[in-house]
Amino acid sequence: MKSGIVSAVLMLTITVAAPAFAEWQGDKVTRDGVVYIENPESPVEEVRIELEELWRRGGEDDDILFGRVGQVLSDKSGEIYLLDTQLSEIVVLSASGEYLRTIGREGEGPGEFRDANGMYLGKGDILG
Repeated sequence: MKSGIVSAVLMLTITVAAPAFAEWQGDKVTRDGVVYIENPESPVEEVRIELEELWRRGGEDDDILFGRVGQVLSDKSGEIYLLDTQLSEIVVLSASGEYLRTIGREGEGPGEFRDANGMYLGKGDILG
């Protein structure tokens, strides 16, 4: 394993356990023609978030290594794109964590990039 390579990725699901929302207790105030929203000090309802690990990829016992994961996206089919800004590649995993493919590598030629700091999914889940 390369020195300084971090190799752990957790996929989590978020469950929001909150009762039906009570009526908002804040104020809507207009000053000099500008509308301001003033929220109360205390929240109306307590929201509790429970996290559950679904699967794990990377690490010493895995074939996949991650340097520095700078961004994670998911498309409509559930494929997960992890932009590794250190290794200059995008690892694509299935919704269940199965390795599908790697996009790009470090360089300046076709299919290569350096210092990537972001990605997006456009119309039709086209990766940019």
